[in-house]
Amino acid sequence: MDRAIGVMTCPYSAIVPWRKACSISPAAAAGGAHQGGTGAGTRRQRAHDHRLSAAAPPSCSVLLASVCNTLDALIDRLIDPPELRPSVHPGRVLSGNFAPTDELPPTRCPVVRGSIPSSLAGGAYVRNGPNPRHRLPGRTHHLFDGDGMLHSLLLPSPPSPTTSPSSLSEPVLCSRYVQTYKYLLERETGTPVFPNFFAGFHGVAGLARAAVMLGRVLAGQIKLKHGFGVANTSVVFFAECLYALCESDIPYSVFISPSTGEVTTLGRCDFDGRLAIAMTAHPKKDPITGELFAFRYSILQPFITYFWFDAAGNKCADVPIFSSEQPSVLHDFAITEHYTIFVESQLVVKPSSGSLVGFDPAKVPRIGVLPRYARDDSEMRWFDVPGFNMLHTTNAWEEAAGDEVVLVAPSHLSLEHMAVGDMELLESRVYMVRVNIRTGAVSRAAVSPESLEYGVVHHGYVAAMGILE
Repeated sequence: MDRAIGVMTCPYSAIVPWRKACSISPAAAAGGAHQGGTGAGTRRQRAHDHRLSAAAPPSCSVLLASVCNTLDALIDRLIDPPELRPSVHPGRVLSGNFAPTDELPPTRCPVVRGSIPSSLAGGAYVRNGPNPRHRLPGRTHHLFDGDGMLHSLLLPSPPSPTTSPSSLSEPVLCSRYVQTYKYLLERETGTPVFPNFFAGFHGVAGLARAAVMLGRVLAGQIKLKHGFGVANTSVVFFAECLYALCESDIPYSVFISPSTGEVTTLGRCDFDGRLAIAMTAHPKKDPITGELFAFRYSILQPFITYFWFDAAGNKCADVPIFSSEQPSVLHDFAITEHYTIFVESQLVVKPSSGSLVGFDPAKVPRIGVLPRYARDDSEMRWFDVPGFNMLHTTNAWEEAAGDEVVLVAPSHLSLEHMAVGDMELLESRVYMVRVNIRTGAVSRAAVSPESLEYGVVHHGYVAAMGILE
């Protein structure tokens, strides 16, 4: 079966080319993880071992699993039916452009118009996004709850005298689920085992679902040491490996065959045992040093933990940020040449209410600035920025000889809708925030009057001010 290709764009994607161009990842790209050095191979093997153990059959009895399934169904029907919450009704959420799609095996896509740019030839375009495997009409569902699915468009290399006869002659499109522990377990049981975290943990129903999940854990059906993330948020190409990310888990290593275009999940990657629990889905890669900067947030102190990896993929020690006084939802952050920037918004973590997140109108948003290579949070400085509720950053850089940090990011004007799942009512404006490290002065100016989100810059300009030419 052939399919024609067109232009593909998406904020949760990465272009993995054959030739290095600025910050665009170097070759081997699609096949880089397969042909990487010893270190990359070690991480791949460890990830592969995790994947095999995750697929092991659950040890709990069939009867106990059946009881848990019945309790989940009763909660869905009697306590939290989707009819009572239209914003997370699956019939509304999983429709139109957001309707789930099936996996697609490697499929040739003849070019019917135009040609493949030489700078992209031999690379791959990889998109990640939520796509629920189990679609229950009687269970509430949020867009962010779906299982991660990777869509890869592998582009052929330009012909050359050394081109192998088995090399691709046409682009190949392939769509595969990221085979997370959650995905494998629910594929084996044939039914959802984990609750929908965004839509499901709400009020009394959220507490009831948490109790059922705890029962599954105590019975051995769920093994939390394997994580519970869905790997549905983004992808990053780093240290010759491609990773699918979600902030509730550690990265999943994936591989795209350069000869067939097949997408394969290698497994969870803990970076030689140094990464545990979780990592942001929006790490920042320095285009000059090749280092990767990341963090995780928690409902317990330290609420923020910062860390980074060198260009070879070796993780540094964690830097706990104890000066964060309340668990906020920190989905993204930014880096500059010398600093790391965190933004605490009014979207806070409050599991005691029966919901994972909530809106706190009394909280004053603030920006935290930490030296990029800090070993502790003693030099962390916080600056109040009332009304600045950021979820995603666009970019950041330094001015005034390093005395001023500039952050460009959208601020949500109606963040309270996020807490209850009313995504259609969200409205945001892009602002440029300036923080003078020396004087403490903070200013903010709107960049555009339009409601905009998910802004991105060329990876070669991360942590620097510049204009693409």
